[in-house]
Amino acid sequence: MLVVDQGPPRCETWTVDPDHHRLTHTNSTAGATTTRVLELHAEGKQLVFDGFSTETGEEASSTTCSTKLEARETDTAIIGDRLHWFRDGAACAAALKDHTALATSLDCKLDVEVPAQVQRKARLRFEKLLAQGGVVHTIVEGPRGDTCRPVRVRHYGARGVLEGAFEYDEVRDDGVRGVTSLDYQMQPGGEQIVLLGPGTTWRDGSGSALGCGNEAQVQLGDGFVTLAEPLYFSAAACRAAITTAAARERWFPAPAGDDEVATGPSSLGTPNLGGC
Repeated sequence: MLVVDQGPPRCETWTVDPDHHRLTHTNSTAGATTTRVLELHAEGKQLVFDGFSTETGEEASSTTCSTKLEARETDTAIIGDRLHWFRDGAACAAALKDHTALATSLDCKLDVEVPAQVQRKARLRFEKLLAQGGVVHTIVEGPRGDTCRPVRVRHYGARGVLEGAFEYDEVRDDGVRGVTSLDYQMQPGGEQIVLLGPGTTWRDGSGSALGCGNEAQVQLGDGFVTLAEPLYFSAAACRAAITTAAARERWFPAPAGDDEVATGPSSLGTPNLGGC
């Protein structure tokens, strides 16, 4: 199969084990051998993905899944939505060489483990923002595709207390501007952040608020932190993420749908920060 996750585009050879209802891929790098196993079975015209596991030496991890996918067989491949399993390695190699949009994306998989050093760096950066204020950037839908939108971090707690609000500007359909804020509270070194709101104040004096709270998991990455969606520490990192995602998507067939382009003052997407 042609894969574009976790590295450059490449063809991977997976061994079909029909007796145990699984596919297996083995890869050796830097003296370590990693075996990945995808467990699945067929139900009529559907493929059902039951689980995914990896094993490197004495380290192993696994997850269960319940993904179902319509699939069909041809003389050259098994084909489904964002799935193309070549029967012949040469056909995969030709698709890779020609940049043909026949990549496979497996929803049933394990998240890539972020190195501890990268997590520590991201935590220091994020907690400094929560304690002192600043700006993060998130990807939203714009009039011409994905774009980066700044979100202000306003600290209003006591020194050393991670308490404040995420804020971003809004424009109503009638052109009135406003500010939406989502309060946050977090313990230093914590793995979760409490989000309260959001509420919006408009320049014409009106406003609205949701009196609810939500607890989001803090996931630390290389140059970003994820609450509901990634929040990038720089505009450059945000733009690079859009470029990388766009390059990856070109390896998949274009989804069916309309090409309507949003216009107007409120055509910029709303940041998903994890509030209710």
